[in-house]
Amino acid sequence: MARRNQIDGRLIGFVLLLAPVVWLHDKIGTAGIAIAVATIIAMVFFCSQKKTTAKSTRRRTRSSTKGTIPIPQGNADDILKALDRMDMTDYLGQAAEAGNRAKVAAANKDFDGAWRFYHEQKSLYLKHADRSEFTRAQTIALDGSVHRNLANLLRLENRHLEALVHFLYCYATSPRRTKTDEKQIDAYVNRAKLTVGTNEVKDFVATLGTHPDFRTIQSTCGRWKSET
Repeated sequence: MARRNQIDGRLIGFVLLLAPVVWLHDKIGTAGIAIAVATIIAMVFFCSQKKTTAKSTRRRTRSSTKGTIPIPQGNADDILKALDRMDMTDYLGQAAEAGNRAKVAAANKDFDGAWRFYHEQKSLYLKHADRSEFTRAQTIALDGSVHRNLANLLRLENRHLEALVHFLYCYATSPRRTKTDEKQIDAYVNRAKLTVGTNEVKDFVATLGTHPDFRTIQSTCGRWKSET
């Protein structure tokens, strides 16, 4: 309907512009009328094209805004503050670096330095576990893995009872125990010179369950040693 009204309006406008030209026929002649008619047609066409272009531009503008949801400035600030509070620290990468420094220090007989770096690694592991929301068992396993290296440091210093405590904690917290671990228990127990044998030590570790306690292992091994 709107389209029909638009066409009718153009025809009326064309007739109104053409009427004076017809009235002046005797003065301007046929050629003049032809020129005038052509000019009027061109003007009408130009005006209609200009209106169409304007409408098309408005439609594109409206469509370009569809799907765009403006974010109020206050909400944007809240999002930026939340991102700032997010902990993006690479704790695992830093822990690996601390472990490498510990190995270098141990190779250079700097056992105190190696001990410090390994405890730094433990601290970084705990931060990673806390941020990643590890379970208690997962956290203990990750922390306990460092005690294998601590046991080895103590072994190099001939502190065999302490070395045994740390190795048993690593063994007890590990979700994957190997045959090599079994053999190492024998070696650590023999060096510690306890009043009990390897089998009794392994039976004790089996009673610790899924959440071994370092102090319990330490006190038990100390009792076995003091009885010699």
